[in-house]
Amino acid sequence: MTGSFAAKQPRVPQLPEAGDVGRLIMVRHGQTHSNVRRILDTALPGAALTDQGISQARLLGKTLAWNHDRLGVVATSEALRARQTGTWAISEMHRHVRTDQNVLVMKGLKEVDAGELEGRRDREAHLEFGSYMWEWLRGETQKKLPGGESLDDVIGRFEPTFAAMRARYLEHGRDAVVVAHGAAIRLMGHVLAGVDGRWVLTNSLPNTGMVVLEPKSGPNGHRWRVASWDGATDVPLS
Repeated sequence: MTGSFAAKQPRVPQLPEAGDVGRLIMVRHGQTHSNVRRILDTALPGAALTDQGISQARLLGKTLAWNHDRLGVVATSEALRARQTGTWAISEMHRHVRTDQNVLVMKGLKEVDAGELEGRRDREAHLEFGSYMWEWLRGETQKKLPGGESLDDVIGRFEPTFAAMRARYLEHGRDAVVVAHGAAIRLMGHVLAGVDGRWVLTNSLPNTGMVVLEPKSGPNGHRWRVASWDGATDVPLS
């Protein structure tokens, strides 16, 4: 498995065409040594990027360079893999365009705390983590992983940050890039935009895959829409 992982060529992350409003661009970090070994790695600081992960981050930087004129902020979680992804991406972006953009490391953007499952790589641990995700997606948002977090906990960390980014950047036509973590990004796509739970559960994000949300107005329903889920634009809603 490790050999096949290393042999894959990194792909260029794709952003949908920009509209009049800013976008919340949630990016999963690059590949880590824990990813290769399928280790549940959620505690800080976490594993470092592999060489493949660095290549992925640099390709992300090229994508950001193409969109640099709309870029308001590039924020990352405190996890080492997210910080490295953001740093390599910005470094690559600086090679292509003139910009004073830097990485902003923010608390609250870390992965869902796996609790007692932390550090495990066996099939049973992954199935248990997935079963909790399914319960959350079915509405049991207060249910906590043993020794870990509930979806309510995750929402409490992410939502205020996204609301602040929306007001400061998106409503003024600027994009906010958040380098974070696969499970948390997928869950927030469900919470903010109403993405169907089965879709969220079965459509994981590859390393440097993106979920792009746009704000929408209106008194009823969700206040965000999905512009792209790792390239898919016709995403089912619940």
